[in-house]
Amino acid sequence: MSNIFIGTSGWTYKDWQGLFYPKDLSQRKWLEYYGRHFKTVEVNSTFYRQMKPETFKNWAETVPQDFVFAVKVSRFITHIKRLKDCREPAKVMIESFSGLGQKLGPVLFQLPPKFRADGERLEDFLVHCSQLIVHSKRKSMNREPRTVNRIAFEFRDQSWFDESIYKILRKYNAALVIAESGSFWPSSAEASEGKPSEEVITADFVYIRFHGEGGSYASKYTDKELKSWANRIRKWRKRGLDVYAYFNNDVAGFAIENAKTLISLIYQQVALSQSFDFAQDS
Repeated sequence: MSNIFIGTSGWTYKDWQGLFYPKDLSQRKWLEYYGRHFKTVEVNSTFYRQMKPETFKNWAETVPQDFVFAVKVSRFITHIKRLKDCREPAKVMIESFSGLGQKLGPVLFQLPPKFRADGERLEDFLVHCSQLIVHSKRKSMNREPRTVNRIAFEFRDQSWFDESIYKILRKYNAALVIAESGSFWPSSAEASEGKPSEEVITADFVYIRFHGEGGSYASKYTDKELKSWANRIRKWRKRGLDVYAYFNNDVAGFAIENAKTLISLIYQQVALSQSFDFAQDS
């Protein structure tokens, strides 16, 4: 059975205190509290600075056993090196994630705007990543898994939304991130002339990022919009795809509210579907 993971992009927003976190709760307790309400979070702080394995280990020990961390890769790799000549930084990155153990989920590569598509560079990078992952798996034999298993790419230049790029991603089971931003950031649903009937799926899992209208992180999705996404997620689940969805519209606690609503909508649909299937069988 496939799994659905829904959460927010980060958890350390001060304006969430009083909206989500109790006013008297110490910030050191926020992740523990968050883990009681959601079973996944997307770590964005790693985009700006390198974390030690001990930091990840402390996080992993704070949350329930079935919790999953998606981790955003350093901008040094994506924005400065732009996936080129970064074998050593990638090695350090993979090793630093080891502290999460079995709680490590997808690793997110967010590429910058105006970084034009380069299929050869993308494939070279994925080859190196594959080699590093194999090496890491060998090191972790007979111990708790400590390696990257799933990779996702969020492209912010329209040129990447092309079948030649999708082919490379499929070859390495790397997910094309579905970025929901009200057309602010490009997406596969707007590539070429006319919109395809559905988003492009390139891996055995789906990765969605909800940035809010206009990519502003300051707008709230309506129940109608979220019902549409709940329907899509249910269909992907039926296809056996794991789904990871993160709300990045953190302003005023919108991410928390929208994530809870989407979870509720999905479970309502699953319950109705199971009831219908039971009725059909009886």
